Parts: sequence; structure tokens; C-alpha cells
Amino acid sequence: VASAPSDARMVLANGAWEMPAGVSPTTDALVGSEEITFITNSMYNCTYIIRGGKLYSAIGDSGSHSNHTSGFGLDATIDIYGIENLREVTFPSQPTGTTVVQAGGDGYTVAFALLSNGYLYTWGRNSSGALGLGNTTAQAVPVLALTDCVEVYDDNTWGSYSVTNANLFVKRANGWVYAAGDNNYGEFGLGNRTQFNSFRRLPWIGTNPIFVSASEGYVGRLLIQKSDGTIWTVGWGGNGVRFDSSTNHITTATDVTAALGGSGAGDVIFSHYTYSYHSTATGNVAYSLVVRKDGSNVTRLFTVGNGSAGQLGNGSTTTITVPYEVPNMGDIAQITLNGGGVPAIHVLKTNGDLYCWGRNSEGQLGVGNTALTSSPTLVTTGVAEIMSKSFVQHTYEFRIQVFIRKGTDIYCTGYNNVYQLGLGYTTAVNTFTLNPLLSNAGNRVKFIGRTTSSTSKATMVAVLENNDIMAWGNGGNQSIFNDSNVHVRYPLKINWEV
Repeated sequence: VASAPSDARMVLANGAWEMPAGVSPTTDALVGSEEITFITNSMYNCTYIIRGGKLYSAIGDSGSHSNHTSGFGLDATIDIYGIENLREVTFPSQPTGTTVVQAGGDGYTVAFALLSNGYLYTWGRNSSGALGLGNTTAQAVPVLALTDCVEVYDDNTWGSYSVTNANLFVKRANGWVYAAGDNNYGEFGLGNRTQFNSFRRLPWIGTNPIFVSASEGYVGRLLIQKSDGTIWTVGWGGNGVRFDSSTNHITTATDVTAALGGSGAGDVIFSHYTYSYHSTATGNVAYSLVVRKDGSNVTRLFTVGNGSAGQLGNGSTTTITVPYEVPNMGDIAQITLNGGGVPAIHVLKTNGDLYCWGRNSEGQLGVGNTALTSSPTLVTTGVAEIMSKSFVQHTYEFRIQVFIRKGTDIYCTGYNNVYQLGLGYTTAVNTFTLNPLLSNAGNRVKFIGRTTSSTSKATMVAVLENNDIMAWGNGGNQSIFNDSNVHVRYPLKINWEV
């Protein structure tokens, strides 16, 4: 029998650790008073948090999925695992007083951390040169890549299809955008498909763009809103995902401003592009969505590409190459797309109404069934926040969980094969269901993250307002505990101390 986890009140029942009936996890803070400001939500066998301006990393073992981005060793060289063993990632030559302000990656090929003084560190497998270090040599620990970086254009859809190749887009202090790594479909917009192992300036973008969406590093499509307000796309074109009515792959950018509402529709505030292959659809599929907001805070939402599960929101399941504007989307407060090329879309309106459409094979829409929905449908009211920030994963990308918050209560729905919903059972849920152990008026959940350490098996992590950490779901591959592979039925406070 595996040794017991840190919370001694847990009991082993039916092969999984769980709380005895009527017992809730404690809410006293054991991780100190330093604020946790960030947690990753879709990495591959790796979780990062930023706490007190420092980066901490946790990984599972490599029994199912390799790991190269822990920051303290390459795959099969790590000797301690699990969320309970979050460890600080250190940076060579870090100036005194600087802090980590941004971190992320795909969990395999590329990882990065940006410091408050503009130092950019990269590490990982580096098979496509995405670390920008001038080579394709694997880096076990962070290496200083740039000293004048002001932003990394991170995207949680990196690696949703493949993590063997990747790229990295950044903005430097001079205002120009640079890229390194895989350029397989010409997404750098330089007129070629050349892989660059060092950061290459992309002059066609101009300085200080309004918006940059660099999604899916291997089958890449880049969307830019330049400083003059025009919107351009380049790269992969299958299913028409570039919004230019073409299905060709291009290496020189094209202007799609008119197709996305014209010059008066405002700034792009959200963009999602995912390419994926999944077992319940035919072949490879791709899908894109863009949200714009004008000076009067009026939002407009456009979709294009694969529509096999109703994800276009146009009442059909056909693929379209001409962008479609979804009606009645003028007051979007928040939007998430959970899953890959065939996602479930949730839109939160400013009045708290939650709408959905798209894939629903695992009940992820929360509408009480598993039938796809091809038009915006009201799910529930009184929602304060969508907690699941566009989760994706690298295999069986549709097996997704969705969490929302009403007041201080957390509700969840979707795939649940290893207790990912934290409800104590493994039956999939198709309606938003209260999770009592995540619902606490005195210690509200502020972030929910997710990592995939084994096919279709996700480990969930919540950060509470007092900076406690809770974990549940997949415990295999030592994802939660260093000395146990047992899944965790309910959210369990992790006694992590630094």
C-alpha cells in the first residue's frame, strides 16, 4: 500500500485517497504570506507557480510522458516528484532585487522565465531551436537568452498537437517582435520556412503591435494586430483558419482587417487557434476564433475553420473558410475554449450569464447532456468567473474539465476518469455541479491550473486566496506525491513549505 499523503486525515478507500465523510481540508495557510500570482494551466507533465516573485516547478515522473522543463534537470535525471515537492527554479547571474514576472512554455520543448529587469531565461529539450540560444542542444537549467525582453507571447495551446517542435515569440525593448524555433509553415512571415535557432526580428510587424497571437508551435499560425490597428495573419491555412478565405499555407502575411469587422471594430482582445488530431473525428482539424472590442466596450466575436462539433456557433457542423460573426456577443466579459481543434466554448457576459456551444462529448458544456451545441445556448446565470482558462492537452484533447465560480462557490463539469472534478467519483458530469471542498467563503479559490502527466489523465491544482495549494485527480506518475501513484478523489491541501 502506498504511504499516506501529507494530510493524515485522508483514508485509503477503493484504491484512492479520500477525506472521511464530513471532513473538510483545513484552510490555515502553511505556505506563508507571499502572494502566488500565477499558475500554469496546460503544460505537459510540469506545473509552474510564481510566488513572491520566485518561480517554482513540480513534475511527475517520466513513466508516461517525458519531461525536460523542470528547470533543475532533464528527463530521467530528476529524483523527486509531485506537486508536494514544488522547488524553486534558480537563474544564473540573476541581479539582486529582480523578480520573475512571467513564465510558461509547453512542458517539453521550451520553457521560459522573464525577469523584472528584462532578462529572459530559456530551457528545455530545444529540438527546434526555440530557446533562441543559437543551437538545438537540450538545456537542463535556465540559460540567459536575452537581456532586453519586455514580453513573451505565451499561449496555452502550445503543443496541443505536438510538443516535438516549438517556437517562441518575444518583444524586445526596442519595440520589435522577434521569433526563434520552428517555422514549418512560414508563420514567421519572412517568406520562407527556415528554422531559426537564434531570435530573428520580424520587420513586417513594425514596432509595438497591439496584439500578438502565436499559437500551436508545430503547425503554426500567427495573428498580429499592428500598431495602426490593421490585423494580419500568416502560416498554416488549413480549414481557412487565417480568416483570409484561403486554405493554402503562406509565408508572407495577409491583411484580414476587413474580414474581422473592419477598421472600426476595435482592438483584438482574445484569439484562439488550435490544430489537433483526435480519435473521434476524421483526420486533422483546425479552428480559429477572434474577439475584438471597440472604444465603447462593444465586443464582436468571429469564428472560422472546422465546425464538426458546432464550435463555429453558426447552427451547423460544416467547415467554413469565410469568417462568421456570432450574433449577440456585444458584451463579453470573459471567454474560454477548452479542448483543441474541436473545442467547447464558454462565454461569460457582463451580467453574469454564461453561454456555450461546441463539443460536448464528455459533458464539458454543462448543459445536462452530451450532445453538441451549434448555437450559443444559455447554461446558467449569476456566474462571477470562468476558472478554467482555456485548458488544452496533448492527447485526446477533448477530454476536458470546466470550472466556474458563483460567488465563493465552485462548480465543475466534464471528463472525470481519475477524479479530475474532485467530487469523489469517476463518472463524467454533464451539468455544472457544486464542489463543496473548493467552495469556501473565508478562503476563496483564485486560480485553477492543470497538467497532463499521462494520456487522458490530468492533475488539477487550485491556489486559494491565502496562498494555500490544493491538488486532486491523477496521482499516477508521482504527479502529486513523490512516494505514491494513487489518484486523489477530493481537493487536498498540499503541505508545501519553502
